Amino acid sequence: MFMNGHAALMFANYGSQQVQLLKAAGVDVGYTVPREGALAWLDCWAITRGARNIALALAWINFMLEPEPGDALLIRQGLANTTAESPNLRPQDRLKWLEPVEDAARRARLWERILAGDRARKVLAP
Repeated sequence: MFMNGHAALMFANYGSQQVQLLKAAGVDVGYTVPREGALAWLDCWAITRGARNIALALAWINFMLEPEPGDALLIRQGLANTTAESPNLRPQDRLKWLEPVEDAARRARLWERILAGDRARKVLAP
């Protein structure tokens, strides 16, 4: 649609990936964050209590924090990450990473259940 002139604007939560693909296809495209800001996404690694090979999991997480994987994500997918600066973001861009917790007491109760290894059987009442 962009190459044929049928679309001129895209609103996307995975914008930098689409920019990368469109540029590779020869489309003259840019990326911007509105002055009001935009939601940000950050994937995280976690090791569960029942993990069988914690050393391997730690080695994987440590490897993913080295510059090379971040560079590969940026070059291959156009993804911003924690180890490589994104060419699509400017210093004045306002990315919103966190929102206040709706109900701190409920969240604390749920977190205590997770730490205790309790399997979810029902949703806790607020």
